[in-house]
Amino acid sequence: MKQNLSLTAYIRHVIVFFISAMILGLGTACFVKADLGADAMSTFALGIQHHTPIRVDIAIFIIMYAMMAGTFLIDKTRLGIVSFLYPLISSSTMNIGLNILPESDQIIACYIMLSTGIALMAIAIAVGSKTNVGYNPYDSLAFAILERYKLTYTKVRWMIDGSFLIIGILLGGTFATGTILVLILLGPCSDFFMKSMDKPLQNILKIKEKQTI
Repeated sequence: MKQNLSLTAYIRHVIVFFISAMILGLGTACFVKADLGADAMSTFALGIQHHTPIRVDIAIFIIMYAMMAGTFLIDKTRLGIVSFLYPLISSSTMNIGLNILPESDQIIACYIMLSTGIALMAIAIAVGSKTNVGYNPYDSLAFAILERYKLTYTKVRWMIDGSFLIIGILLGGTFATGTILVLILLGPCSDFFMKSMDKPLQNILKIKEKQTI
């Protein structure tokens, strides 16, 4: 992790961390509502479903916790107690978003919804990356690899999502235009928001010195 926190600071960081989970859930809901294809992880999960009795939602949870296990082997300091709660909060928010967000069969509206989802997911990643209480399951592994091999988040994201997509397709998972767009754009958008939101997030979290990730 980054630095020790007082109880007040810890609570502040946890709140911001959970807000990032809700933003991610809402972004995922936008992506689902756009109906332009599954994301890379879901494509992998769909492939797993084709060959096992495991449902897609359960497969996604298994994948995420497997990523946390990988993180533990590389750099366990990237994990916190709240890391285990992140998927529950984001998935609950996603379900709420799916019930609230409108559906549209107009292609322009679908791409607007997709773009909104990508932006929200990138913002969520940027917000979560600045907290000092852990990372979400995906980013716990992504940032562990990023730090060890001195890569950008974009390159790590492309590597992990690309692997998920290729394996998912080989297993029979489905994909579409939205799948490719998310794979290509989410990493660069996340890097952009991590840089542009760095100072505001430091002020919100009351971080006096620049953190390293």
